[in-house]
Amino acid sequence: MNDKKDKVVRVRLTDSLYAKLCLEAEATGLTNSEYIRQLISQNKVTPNNKNYAKIISEINRIGNNLNQLTKTINQLKKANLLDNRILEHTQLELAIINDKLKKILNKCK
Repeated sequence: MNDKKDKVVRVRLTDSLYAKLCLEAEATGLTNSEYIRQLISQNKVTPNNKNYAKIISEINRIGNNLNQLTKTINQLKKANLLDNRILEHTQLELAIINDKLKKILNKCK
């Protein structure tokens, strides 16, 4: 069997599909190309465990931060203690989370 990779395939994706490809490839520690090759040849993707565990851990921390923010906002709202200062702080925290996710996506470009 010829293992030479001499065929180039160009695919147009929407922004959301490209983001999904990048996140899933990054989470498995593979390049976009290798991720697609594994999907096609095996109907599954075998993650590079070192990178996969690191990315999953980071995403879990982001999810925990979101849960903490949501819980705090709901508690303050129930107690009628939600003011502009708290909302500004929450917006700042969400911007930090957004930046972290963008950094993960940028690794795919």
